[in-house]
Amino acid sequence: RRYNVHEAQVRSSGEETWRLARGEMGPNVQLNKGGGDALNRSGDDAQSSKESVAASVPQRVTRILGAAGAVVHGICFEYDDGSREGVVLDHPTGIVTLFDEASLVRRGGTWHELYKDETIARVSGSASQAP
Repeated sequence: RRYNVHEAQVRSSGEETWRLARGEMGPNVQLNKGGGDALNRSGDDAQSSKESVAASVPQRVTRILGAAGAVVHGICFEYDDGSREGVVLDHPTGIVTLFDEASLVRRGGTWHELYKDETIARVSGSASQAP
């Protein structure tokens, strides 16, 4: 399967600027020092928790939600542990909470199950313009 989205930089690994834009990182984060619990920590504390964060990172995407109407509103990845990552834009300038099923459906969201042997080869997109 191939899913196209408006944002060309959607990635589950989380580039720092992308994670900041989504509100997943605070302003005091040391770049390239891990994620999860360590997001708002620094120094040795961030390094020591890096291993525990890595151990809790979801291993496999089980479902993908694509949300679109006249334009693409967003994408969400659901992992085998039930956690979700992505962004779905709300009208006019908000962001939908990824666990708010009613809002995801309202924004045109549709879930697609992945088989156990399926992998995501690529997520890409380009800027779109409304007619």
